[in-house]
Amino acid sequence: MGNVQRTLELLGQPYVFSILSALYESPKRFSDLAPACKNERTRTEKIRRLEEAGLIASTTSKIKRKTIVLYAPTERGKEIFEKVQKIDE
Repeated sequence: MGNVQRTLELLGQPYVFSILSALYESPKRFSDLAPACKNERTRTEKIRRLEEAGLIASTTSKIKRKTIVLYAPTERGKEIFEKVQKIDE
């Protein structure tokens, strides 16, 4: 199976495009993605799949004593999101 087919199948899964869409607006923490996918277990799985596909990346920061993980789309993720949005226009 080619990369294009795998990417399209991933984007067609429930919640995946909603998560990518939320991250396109701005980087977000895991809990900030709850409106895109309420179930934590499902959200974890979808985020992992998006990371494996190279569509999103995480960054870890320490603020005072608290560790914060932010998720954001990669350049590839942004490009794919924009292309899918054009289809919908």
